[in-house]
Amino acid sequence: MTPYASFSYFALVALLVAPAVWLGWRGRAAGRWILASALLMLVVHHAPSSNLVPGLGRIRDLWVVLAFGAWQWLLARWLLAGGGKKAPAGRFRAALALALLPLVAVKLAPVLAPASRIGFLGVSYVCFRALDVLFAVRDGLVTTLAPGAYTAFVGFFPALSSGPIDRFRRFLKDYEAPRSRVQLLADLDHAAWQLHLGLLAKFIVAALIKQYWMDPAAKLPGLGGMLSYMYAYSAYLFFDFAGYSGIAIAVSHACGIRVPPNFNRPYLATSIQDFWNRWHISLSTWFRDQIYMRFLLANTKAGWLKDKQLAASAGFGITFLLMGLWHGIAWHYVLYGLYHAVLLSGHGYLGAGAQGPALHQGARVDRRELAADHQSGLFRVPPLFGTPDGSAWAGAALSRRRPWLAHHATTSRKPARSAGPAVGPPPSAAAMCGAANQ
Repeated sequence: MTPYASFSYFALVALLVAPAVWLGWRGRAAGRWILASALLMLVVHHAPSSNLVPGLGRIRDLWVVLAFGAWQWLLARWLLAGGGKKAPAGRFRAALALALLPLVAVKLAPVLAPASRIGFLGVSYVCFRALDVLFAVRDGLVTTLAPGAYTAFVGFFPALSSGPIDRFRRFLKDYEAPRSRVQLLADLDHAAWQLHLGLLAKFIVAALIKQYWMDPAAKLPGLGGMLSYMYAYSAYLFFDFAGYSGIAIAVSHACGIRVPPNFNRPYLATSIQDFWNRWHISLSTWFRDQIYMRFLLANTKAGWLKDKQLAASAGFGITFLLMGLWHGIAWHYVLYGLYHAVLLSGHGYLGAGAQGPALHQGARVDRRELAADHQSGLFRVPPLFGTPDGSAWAGAALSRRRPWLAHHATTSRKPARSAGPAVGPPPSAAAMCGAANQ
C-alpha cells in the first residue's frame, strides 16, 4: 500500500491517529501507541511485496525489514557497549560502514544485477535515521537505547517513505512526554494547515501541472520543448514532494511527534545558499551536520587545509558528491552533486552572502542537532485558528464558540506549581515542548 495515495490509506491513518489524539487529550504519553502503530504499518507496507535476490529467489519485504532493523539495532548496541563516546575510533568507523552496507547494496543492485529487486519502502530514509542514532551515540548524546523507542523512531510510519528526516534525541522528547491540552490543540492547529496545504499541493496543483504542462511538454521537439519540460518537471517535483511532506508533517504532529519542516518556498530563494536553506530542509541539514560539519571538525584538528574557504569548498564537494550518490549510482546524479558544490563554493568565494554558504550558515563546530522550528512546514502561513502557538484554540476563540471546551483545554487535571505571576506573551508551542538541543 503506497503511503498517502488512496482513500483507504487515509482512512487507516485516521484510525491510527485518533487514539494518539485521545491520549493527548487525557494528558498521557502516546509512545506505546506510536510503537504499536509503527509495527502495524510495518506489516501493511511490507507484507504484500518481496525482494528478488540473485541466488536466493524471492524474500518477503517484511523479513528483509525486520532483519535490517535488527542489524541496525545490534550495531548501535555494539557501539554503546564499546563505550559510546569513548569507544575506539575504529569501532565507530566499523559500525558506520556496516550500517551503510544495506543502503550501498540497494544502490548498487540495479547496476550490478539489473534483474534483481533489493530494498524496501523508505530504505534510504530509514537508513539515515539509523545512522543518526550511531552519530548520537558517538557524540555522547545518547547513552541508553530502549528497543521500543528505537523501533518507533526507525519505523515511524507517517514519515516512513520520504521523510522528513527526524533526529533521535528530538524524537525521544516527543515520544516520552505527555501533551497538555494546549499543546495537543496547537499540534492539531498546525496539522490542519499542513494537511490542507499538502492535499492542495499534491493532489490538485501537482496533478494539474502534470496533466496540462509536463506531459504535453514531453512531446514538444527541440530546445523549447526541452526547456518547457525542465521547468514543468521542476514545478511538479516541488508541489508533489512538498505536498507529501505537508501531509506527513500533519499526521506526525497529530500523533504528537513534531518532525522538522522540509520546504519553505525554495523557488523564491535569492541565492544558492538561500535555496538550500529552503529545499528539502531535513535532508540538507542532515548532510550538513553529519558530513559537512564533521569534515570541518576533522580538518580543524588535523590541519589538512589551512584556508577556511578552501576547507569549506572541499566540504561542499564531499557532501554534495555523497548526496548525489545517495540519489542513485548514475553519472547525472554525480554531476548534480558536483554542480551544487561548485555553486556553493563560488557563492562563498564571491562573498555573495553575509552569513556564508548554506551548509556553513551559523555553524559552530559542535555536535548538537539544530532545534527544529515546527511552526515551519510546507509554507510559512498563519495558523488556522489564530496565534502561532495555537492558544486561540484554548483561549478567546473557544470561549466565544464553546465555553466548555475552552475551559477543558486550558485546565489541567494536575495544575503545575507556579513560580510567580505570568509576565509577557504566552510561550510558543516549541517553547512549551522544550528546545530540541537542550
